[in-house]
Amino acid sequence: ACCLFIVLYVQDELLFDRYHERADRIYRVVEARNQGDENWHEASTSALMGPALVSDLPEVTDAVRMWSGWRLTVKKGDTGIIVRNYSFSDPGLFRIFDFEVLGGDPAAALERPDGVVLTETIARQLFGNEDPVGKPLEIEAEDFPEFAEGGYEVGAVIRDLPHNTHLDFDMLMAVSTLY
Repeated sequence: ACCLFIVLYVQDELLFDRYHERADRIYRVVEARNQGDENWHEASTSALMGPALVSDLPEVTDAVRMWSGWRLTVKKGDTGIIVRNYSFSDPGLFRIFDFEVLGGDPAAALERPDGVVLTETIARQLFGNEDPVGKPLEIEAEDFPEFAEGGYEVGAVIRDLPHNTHLDFDMLMAVSTLY
């Protein structure tokens, strides 16, 4: 029984992010930092890294940048929820990764600074069984003063992410939202 559980655990770990069609060609840039006796690695680089890799290295065909946040208040009329797991992303996310789209056009939503992509769970919490695509949302960001608060529009809904992925978000907004 122990061996069976170990095999199942290892198999699950080896299948991390393998559901993407081009998983064998997807890489994550990790920055190695050394400070004194301390060394650490983090998936955080300059915002210019992705575009620079695409322009300078012919073997890099596409890149996507993502920044994660940790607390937004999202309101649909009088209904509001706290979204603790959101990210800002380039539209290229949907050229590189395969997410099941339930409605709308997620890449087009991330082309606009007021576009939002929701996972099905967040969409259901806000809109119930109503189709959220094209519907307005109000967003308040208490922990991110640079963020442009105000009116947004749901551009797409995607299926909830599987447990065996390193990507972790419930809502996506365009990188251009930050500017």
